[in-house]
Amino acid sequence: MTISRSKLFLGIDPGKQGAAVLLRGDGSLVSSRKLPHIGKNLDLRALGAWLETICWDEGCSSDSICAAVEALGTRPSPKMGASSAITMGTNWGRLDGFLTGLGCRYDIIQPKKWQTEVCPGGGDPKPRSIAACKRLIPALDLTPGRKVKPDDNIADAGLIAEYCRRVLGGRQETRTTKAR
Repeated sequence: MTISRSKLFLGIDPGKQGAAVLLRGDGSLVSSRKLPHIGKNLDLRALGAWLETICWDEGCSSDSICAAVEALGTRPSPKMGASSAITMGTNWGRLDGFLTGLGCRYDIIQPKKWQTEVCPGGGDPKPRSIAACKRLIPALDLTPGRKVKPDDNIADAGLIAEYCRRVLGGRQETRTTKAR
């Protein structure tokens, strides 16, 4: 089966304060949003409606989206309780199933992998991510609403989308055909 080249590139930072960013093939910003939640659970209906509206506006379908989702760490943070870790894992799994159901190509990316490609360097990755995002995707609003401090989750999602565009954009395989 031959899959056409992607038209849109979706980057997702899947944490509780996570975000999603869509870029076009030329790197221009299509849209961004914080991940919607109902209580502690990811709101897949709202996320699906957002993507459907964008695909309609861009004249494409969800199978022309190439997505990259940041992988969760294998161990939860020492500050995170067991219940929070389970909720985070559940939401991540729901997101994995959601993307599979959409029929879009996607991959799970380790943070170091996308950071090495789009914001290399040492030290704290959060300021590096914000600086790189401002440089690479200047149209992306990192301070939505009344925020003053840049949101590193939106910056990460933007850079994951940029990684997806640069690295995964030409690949022809789907997540469901890759070995886990």
